[in-house]
Amino acid sequence: MTDPWRWTATRIAEAVRAREVSCREVIESHLARIEATNPSVNAVTRSLAGEALAVAESHDRRLAAGERLGPIAGVPITVKENVDLAGSPTTMGVQALAADLPLGDAPHVAQLKAAGAIPIARTNLPDYALRWHTENALHGLTRNPWDANLTCGGSSGGDAAAIATGMTPIGLGNDIAGSVRWPSQCCATCALKPTRGRVPRTRMTATPVPRSMASQVFAVHGPMARSVEDLWLAITNMSGYSPHDPGWVPAPLVGPPEEEPIRVALVTDPDGRGIEPAVEAAVRAAGNALTGAGYTVEEVPPPAFERTIEDERAAASDAEQAAARAGAAQRALRQRRDDLGQRAERAREESVRVDVRRAELELVANDIDGQLGGLRTDLEQLVQRREDAQARSEMLAQTAERGEAELEVLRTELHRRRSRLASLQEIQQRYEGFGRGTRAIMQRLNGEAHSRGVFGLVADIIEAPHRYETALESVLGQRLGTVIVESEQ
Repeated sequence: MTDPWRWTATRIAEAVRAREVSCREVIESHLARIEATNPSVNAVTRSLAGEALAVAESHDRRLAAGERLGPIAGVPITVKENVDLAGSPTTMGVQALAADLPLGDAPHVAQLKAAGAIPIARTNLPDYALRWHTENALHGLTRNPWDANLTCGGSSGGDAAAIATGMTPIGLGNDIAGSVRWPSQCCATCALKPTRGRVPRTRMTATPVPRSMASQVFAVHGPMARSVEDLWLAITNMSGYSPHDPGWVPAPLVGPPEEEPIRVALVTDPDGRGIEPAVEAAVRAAGNALTGAGYTVEEVPPPAFERTIEDERAAASDAEQAAARAGAAQRALRQRRDDLGQRAERAREESVRVDVRRAELELVANDIDGQLGGLRTDLEQLVQRREDAQARSEMLAQTAERGEAELEVLRTELHRRRSRLASLQEIQQRYEGFGRGTRAIMQRLNGEAHSRGVFGLVADIIEAPHRYETALESVLGQRLGTVIVESEQ
């Protein structure tokens, strides 16, 4: 089996339906071709490998489950970067729109996806699609795959170069004055500019882009491919009704049969100035082939050629004016972006200052909270100490009161005991006088007595009070000393 990237879209659709090849195999083959070929021509600006493989695997699961998919299931397509494709920016080839994501798919892209086609890449174009050569400051130059010294055409030059090199079988471009036809001529591929109203057309991006009168009146979306058969496959699946385009016309793709024989006009010298012999020979060979197929071929000058040239010049002038307006809008957008960037930077700086100040205040607040916590602890300790001091003061007062009461009792007791002591001293003095008299008597008696006998007994009896007195004095003396010491304390 040859590589699927070499196949036409019609062949791929038939092979997928017959389960001869999986959708994933088809997509992987074309992605590998893009990786190998695009660096030399720069036709593809953005690969959609991840999204494409995910859709391919979903198609394969549905086919394996017996589900019937659309007529172009598994067919890869590329999309020019001025055509809206959900999830991918519609850059128009300018830096100011490099991140301009659309709100959804363009109507004809949505119809092709619903029919089973798989977008695999975005393709290059000149700025705002307004030149006949594909080059811009955002993505650079797209080269002619046959001769790098020649132009690949424009404005759909990216799709034409991608189709010619096998990176895709179908590309989606658009045309005002040749933007799908001219690059197809430069790259030896095929293209179709449909009648206005055939393919639904609208913008799905949020960013407004200036549109010239020529763009509003003449611009149409058209398919590009390597064969007329593939052009028919594409146009039949991208020209359905869309509520987004009130200018869409519900005209049938196939009308009533043409009356035989079908007449074909052959133009060999458009402006009467002569053409290259090889070109003239090729045009006449095509006429001969049509004659052999039963067509009536008539060589005629092109109708209203001069007027067409004037119209083309007017369209080019409109395009230049639109380009100038677009450039002004781009500059305004860039200035606006720069202003917003500066304001955002100032806002970020102010935010940083606010954050720093907030952090400083938080540190101060935390420090104050710590100090307040310490003060609260000190105050609680002081209150506790005061309460303890008050309690001790109350205890001392109570102790003092008890001491005063006890001291008064001791004073009373001391007074009472001193009175008793005085009484005892008086008694002692009396007994001492009595004892001295008694001893004197006993001495006289002892001197006169002749024996100890009875007188000794009498002496003991008389001495007994003296001994009692002495013992009493000793006891009273000890007790008095104790009372005096206690009273002094």
